[in-house]
Parts: sequence; C-alpha cells; structure tokens
Amino acid sequence: SRSESKSESKTIKISESESITNEISNLVDTNTINNYCEKNIDKCEIVEQRIEFDEQNSKEDLLINILVSSDTGISGQIASVLIPANTFVSGNILFVNASSIPIQSNSDSDIPSCQQTSTEQGSVAFDLSIIDQFGNLIDTTNLNNSITFEFSLFNSISKNQDSKICIGSATNEERDYDCIESESESEFYQKNGTNYIKAQTNHFTSFGVLLKLDSDCEAFWLPPLIAILVVIAIAVLFIVLFHLIAPLQKFILGNEMYRLHQIRQNMRT
Repeated sequence: SRSESKSESKTIKISESESITNEISNLVDTNTINNYCEKNIDKCEIVEQRIEFDEQNSKEDLLINILVSSDTGISGQIASVLIPANTFVSGNILFVNASSIPIQSNSDSDIPSCQQTSTEQGSVAFDLSIIDQFGNLIDTTNLNNSITFEFSLFNSISKNQDSKICIGSATNEERDYDCIESESESEFYQKNGTNYIKAQTNHFTSFGVLLKLDSDCEAFWLPPLIAILVVIAIAVLFIVLFHLIAPLQKFILGNEMYRLHQIRQNMRT
C-alpha cells in the first residue's frame, strides 16, 4: 500500500504520491524543465500532491519533491521541502497545489520610477496547506519546527545575483511576496549544473523564488549632478582668472578690446 511504501523511506517519491499519475510520464532533468518554464511560465503548472501522515512517517523527517508539468508533456522537479519529524501528527493531510497568488512586478505611479522595486519571478510558485483528520484547515503561521525549502533557480539567474535573490512567501490576506525571514542565512550552491537556493521558515503559505530589482536613485541622479557642478566650477574659475590675470584678458579680448577694457576699468576707479 502507499502507506507501507512511504514508511520504507523518508522521501516522498514520485510514484508514491496519489495525485501524480500520467503527468510525470515524461520526466526530464531540472535544467530542462527550468529552461522551458522560464520562457513559458504560464504553460507550467505545479503537480498537485496529497500526502497523509501516519504514526510512522509523522515521526520521521519527510522530504517532498515539488514537480511541475508543462503543456508539452514534460515534467520535472523544481524544488523540495524538508519537514522535520514531529511537525505534524497522524491523520494530518498535506496538500501541494499551484499558488493562487502570482509573483508580479510591483509599481506605484506616485513613487518616482527610480525608487520603485520590481519583482521578477525566479521559479514556479506553489502553495502548501494542511488539514486535520476532520477536514479542518490547520493554522500553520507558526509551526514548532523550521521547514527547509530548496529551490532550483531559472537558468538565467546566476549565483552572482545572490544579493537580489530570495525565497519569498505570500498570504491570501496580503497577496504580496516578501523574502522569508530565514532562521539561518540563505545558501546558494550549484548541483549538477543547476543553481540552487535554500532557506528555512516556520510557516506554510505560497512560496516562490523572487528576484528583487531595486532602481538606484543615487546612481540615477549623481552623474548629471556632478556634471552640472563641474561646469559651474569651471565657469567661476574662468571668471576669477579673467579678472585677475591681465595676459589672459589680453589674449581673449585682443589688443584693441583689451585697451578699451582697461580704460573702462580706470574710469570706474
């Protein structure tokens, strides 16, 4: 049975999830599915999963592979979730679904463009929820254990962008993704040619990888400001030198104009 199969391993394997059927018949590697989904994000969907906790697997660390399927028929793993032992109890049922909250760019017309922050999607987003044996939704805003999330990054996102990348979460109430407050610093590493990010949090909601792009107002305004100040400084310096150095006046005005300029200066004094 499925329960017996799960008890043999701490990992929820593809074949053990009740809801994963023909959708994974054409399983490809992570790089291939990420390459397709990055270019066709609207054509990739999270493969839904329903995982029941029993007396045995609730007392073990449980690793869940997050899969996506595409309109072309290919499927692949994009993330994993590690749930520590004793986080949930027997009878609880965990659901993995597509997120109903899209990761999208945020803009405010009242904020100068150089101060706006845009959010680009760095992965397909998914939602985690859990119910008890009676079908009641369990509050997962403050779990007693930290859940570890590992996301593969879209192929165009490199590790040198790590200061702008985070695992984000969103709730139905706020509907905006923010970087999760991880108990440990996010880890970036490469495995089999794919870049990964890993972080921990103690709640369930919608999750995805965010690429934050903050426009730099200082960098936007500084070059023109410096240019203006340099021009003013040169102009002031020229005026001072013109009035103090006679040879410069004579060179610029010519002999006749210089003579007239001197006569006017003498008349004023």
